[in-house]
Amino acid sequence: MVVIDGDTISVGHERVRLQGFNAPELHSPACARELELAIQAKEFLTRWMVEKRPILIRTGVDRYGRTLARIIPDPGPALVARGIAEEYICNPRCLRKKDWCNAR
Repeated sequence: MVVIDGDTISVGHERVRLQGFNAPELHSPACARELELAIQAKEFLTRWMVEKRPILIRTGVDRYGRTLARIIPDPGPALVARGIAEEYICNPRCLRKKDWCNAR
């Protein structure tokens, strides 16, 4: 597993969007603050994956063709507690995404 950003990994050629949380955008940030938080989220998730060796549970495919999955143990609560992700649940509609540039 390779961490792409704070809420996306790749497993071989498969891109996997982790469910339950949303991290700031690393590849198209809206501002410098969002980029800084995105880097922190990616670094945290990378350490988490190495230390915890989580199990991937695939749950579907999103509108971009990415696999949707949960991982156990779930890093979402730890990322949210650090302010580098937000809870993000879609069933059936998604909660509005955070404005990382103006949120404090």
